[in-house]
Amino acid sequence: MSGPATPIPVEELRRTGWLAHWDRYWFGEGSLCRLGAFRMILMAAAYYAVWHKGFGVFQHADGADAVGYLQRVWNPIYAFQILGLEAPGPQAARRVYALLMFFIALGFVGLFSRLSTFVVAALSFYWIGTAYSFGKPHHDCIGLMFALAILPFSPVGARLSVDSLVARWRSARRGGSMERPVLAPFAGLPLRLTMVTSAIGYFSAGASKLVLAGFGWMNGYTLLGIMTEYRSDWSDPLSENLFLLQVMSVGLIGIQVAFPITLFSVRSRWIFIPMAVGFHLMAMKTMATGPFLTLWFTLAAFIALERIPGVLRRGMTQGPLLWRMSFGALFLGISYGIVAIYMQHKSPWLLAVLLPIVLAVLFQCLPRMRVELSYSSSAARGWVAILRALDWGDLLRFRESEAGGATEPVSMASIAWRVPLLLPLVPFLGALGGMGSGTARGSFRRASKSAG
Repeated sequence: MSGPATPIPVEELRRTGWLAHWDRYWFGEGSLCRLGAFRMILMAAAYYAVWHKGFGVFQHADGADAVGYLQRVWNPIYAFQILGLEAPGPQAARRVYALLMFFIALGFVGLFSRLSTFVVAALSFYWIGTAYSFGKPHHDCIGLMFALAILPFSPVGARLSVDSLVARWRSARRGGSMERPVLAPFAGLPLRLTMVTSAIGYFSAGASKLVLAGFGWMNGYTLLGIMTEYRSDWSDPLSENLFLLQVMSVGLIGIQVAFPITLFSVRSRWIFIPMAVGFHLMAMKTMATGPFLTLWFTLAAFIALERIPGVLRRGMTQGPLLWRMSFGALFLGISYGIVAIYMQHKSPWLLAVLLPIVLAVLFQCLPRMRVELSYSSSAARGWVAILRALDWGDLLRFRESEAGGATEPVSMASIAWRVPLLLPLVPFLGALGGMGSGTARGSFRRASKSAG
């Protein structure tokens, strides 16, 4: 007769059991470059959402003195009822809007990253919740709000940020290393939560159609009725083909219900993410639903953002000329098509917000130029060390002039004061390219060892 089973220690479970998988999934190491790029994308999404909801919020705030009118339209969402939040007045609305714009800008460049992203999350919740409380709540910003809420709990400013540059500057002042971090725990937490939230949202949208209407929802007439009531640019041509509407209905339900597969299969994202984007585009052009642009932004969580510059660079600079031309034309064509469609409905400032990201990506996709620079003075050697530390060593080859003779080692502590001068260039420093070349990393170590 066997004795009682020996309980497995919790620490061992955390190393080998399901707790270990759970910890690694949510709190394991992740790419800091990917997190930094996602932070910038979320700040752009927050800017769009705040601007897009601003008209309705200001309209009702300016009419706050008309008590009867306000009571008639104010229907607070459930979260506002629990927290006891009320609609802002004219002055409060403008203060909240100004603070949002200010901290969104700080979050985008990565200055006081955790504080700025926390303020953006809190005020965006209040701003978007106010807009929903004055009208019909939509689900276009749900994923965005979950992503913003979890962002401050990760090392959000460790890369692609002013904070990262300041941290390396302080390290250099103490004679330490300017090596850039690559991975860190909790770096994948915002990405994971955003993916899970998006998967739940899409699955619920598809499952609710089947539960409430059954398979009859896919007979084509459902979409036909919606297109007829909410006629848009492409409604008339599509509404004339019932078979096409049936195919679209089946595809829509299938993509929504099966979307959680993307949480477990990376390859499936090559199908589901473009299909989700195509669904929102078609809904906007056929049913006047609006662009749901914030959902486009949050879908970036499924993409290995840190690999994009390398993929684009290889596609545009390697292989036969015909392939490179085709790849470049496809990339530019898709980018132009998306921007052209949405700029008809969005603020022109959206382009200004996205321009630094576009320039940074294009900068990284240029062929690896090897510009040889000769130098001899000790001051030039200091600038060379900093440029290499900022990832520009991949584009520039430095050669010390023979006329300089024997030189002493470069002290990072002695040149650290120059690093803040490059703060305005942070969006263009090329950190999206990943971890830099082996030559650049070697220069960090040599410069660090020679410090002091």
